[in-house]
Amino acid sequence: MDVRIYNSNAMDKLNILEDETVEKSIKPHPVAFIDLYLVWLYVLGTGLLVLLCRDMWGGALASWEIIKWFKDYISEIKLAMVINNLIGFLALFIPALFFAFSKINIHWIFLTILYGVSMVLLPVFTDITPLVIYLIPMVLGFVGLSQVEFYRRAHHFYITNYRIIFMRTYRLMTRYTVESYYQHISNLVLKKTLFENLFRCGTIIPIMTSGMNLGSEIIELKAGIFFMGFGAKREKKLPRAIPYLCFYAVHGPEQVMSLITPKVAVKR
Repeated sequence: MDVRIYNSNAMDKLNILEDETVEKSIKPHPVAFIDLYLVWLYVLGTGLLVLLCRDMWGGALASWEIIKWFKDYISEIKLAMVINNLIGFLALFIPALFFAFSKINIHWIFLTILYGVSMVLLPVFTDITPLVIYLIPMVLGFVGLSQVEFYRRAHHFYITNYRIIFMRTYRLMTRYTVESYYQHISNLVLKKTLFENLFRCGTIIPIMTSGMNLGSEIIELKAGIFFMGFGAKREKKLPRAIPYLCFYAVHGPEQVMSLITPKVAVKR
C-alpha cells in the first residue's frame, strides 16, 4: 500500500519514525486559494454596494405597477429592503452559477439561493433595522475571508528522508494526514498557472503507482446523418491537484521538487 490516510482527529501532531528527519516544512502560498478569497471579497463588495445604493434603487423601481401593488401589503421601508436585497441576490447568483460549474460543486448555488431567500424574508417577517440587514452580506464576506485564511493555514506539507506527508487540520472539515513513501511515487508533475507564475509559486503533484492523483477527462463527439448516429469517445488521464494530496501552490516549487526527485530516483 503506497498511501496511508488517517482521520487526524486523534493525530494532531506529526508522528516521526525512528531515524526519520524532517528536511522541509511547507505551507501553501498566500495566493493559493485566491479564487475563494475573490468569492468572499465579491460578497463583501456586493453588500457594500447594496448599502450605498439602497435609496437609488428603491426610488427607481417605486414607479413600477407591480411595486405599487405590493405597497398595499407591506410597508414602503420593508419593500425597499426586499427590492435591494433581490438586486444583491441576483448580483451574487449569476457569478455563483459560473463558479459552481467551474468547480463542479453545486453547493455554491444552493448556498446562494438560501442566502437570497433569507434576505428577502427577513425584512418581511422581522423587525430588524435596515442597517443591520444591509450589513449581513458584509459580515458574511468578512467571515468568509477569515475562514479561507484559516483553511489555508491548516494545510501542512512535510518532506522527510523516508516520505512526504500532507496534513489538513481545519476543524470545520474532515481532518486528514496523508503519507506517501518515495518508492511508491511513479512521477512528479509541476503545475503553474499564469497567476501562480507571477507570484513564483506552483503545485507539485506526486503521481502514485496506484494511480492516485490522476483524474479522467472524457471527450465525446456525436453526429447524426440520415437517422444514423456516429460517435467517438476518448478518455485522457490528467494529474489533479487536491490541496491535501499534493504540495499545493507552494513558494519556490522548483526548489521543493529538487529535494524530492533524487529520493524518488534512488528508491526505484
